[in-house]
Amino acid sequence: MAENRTNSRSSRTTWRTHPAIIGSGVYLTGTGGISGPAEDQLFGYDGLTQDYSARNVDNLNPLLPTYFQFSLKRCPAVTYFCQSVNLPGINATPIPQPTRFVGIPHSPGIPEFDDLNINFVVDENLSNWLEIYNWIRSTVTTKDHTEYENAKEHYSDATLSILNSAMLPKIRISFNNLLPTSLSALEFDSTTTSPDALIASATFRYTTYEITKLS
Repeated sequence: MAENRTNSRSSRTTWRTHPAIIGSGVYLTGTGGISGPAEDQLFGYDGLTQDYSARNVDNLNPLLPTYFQFSLKRCPAVTYFCQSVNLPGINATPIPQPTRFVGIPHSPGIPEFDDLNINFVVDENLSNWLEIYNWIRSTVTTKDHTEYENAKEHYSDATLSILNSAMLPKIRISFNNLLPTSLSALEFDSTTTSPDALIASATFRYTTYEITKLS
């Protein structure tokens, strides 16, 4: 009878000191209770600790919509009068693999980029509006084939620089092989009592863009 009590006590002690689920962050203590993650590990998040001061971000300044510079190599007048530009998004619509149940999504392998859109103030000589207009006209034909320029001259590069709070460039987005696809109309109105400068918009397609962090 004494021997049975000794074996039971020995078995109970072994159970108390043996870890329960390895890697789950839950451990059995020597007294039979359940403790939290080892040391200061954050429960449920491998690689993170409970030291919140070590996980603070380096820069708390928000990005404002005025923190940018845009340069279109082929159109210097458009560059000077540019008022707004977007950083296009990217899509990767998955290709579903049919199954008896829920389909399995697979990467399409080819990304889909949103259009690049810009807005610019039109100068009184229409110089910047004509830059885009003549560019588009050089990529199409309306009268004869001589209007169509060399295909290599249909494209241009552009750069979008994102600035920090000190107005210094921190991120550069380089667009490759820009091709204009549309240019907005200009609406004139003699009934306007407080005329504002005319704003034109242009849309571009491109092959890809690269994002580079500057030092």
